[in-house]
Amino acid sequence: MSIDTRFTPAIRNALLEQMQDLSGRFSPDGGERPADDAVRDRSIGTDSVNLSAEALQIHASINTTAGQDVFDVERVAELRHAIGSGTYNIDALRVADKFHRFNQSL
Repeated sequence: MSIDTRFTPAIRNALLEQMQDLSGRFSPDGGERPADDAVRDRSIGTDSVNLSAEALQIHASINTTAGQDVFDVERVAELRHAIGSGTYNIDALRVADKFHRFNQSL
């Protein structure tokens, strides 16, 4: 014997509505909903954000490079063709050197 634990859509929607708080987020305990007068009397505050110099530089860089290709489309096509045809050779010493340089920079 098995117990059917599925909810009908009406029951599920009613449960979800009870679990939502005023901002539309869900709270497991259903949260206490204030009366309509309390909702109307709440004042809406303002938030502010201060960005660091690094964040401003990143933002400027993103705006500068927006719309530009970040890779060489022709080179990618060449590499795909070489890999697909089996003619792409991997230089193991070059790869090892790159790994070594990367590990030293850590």
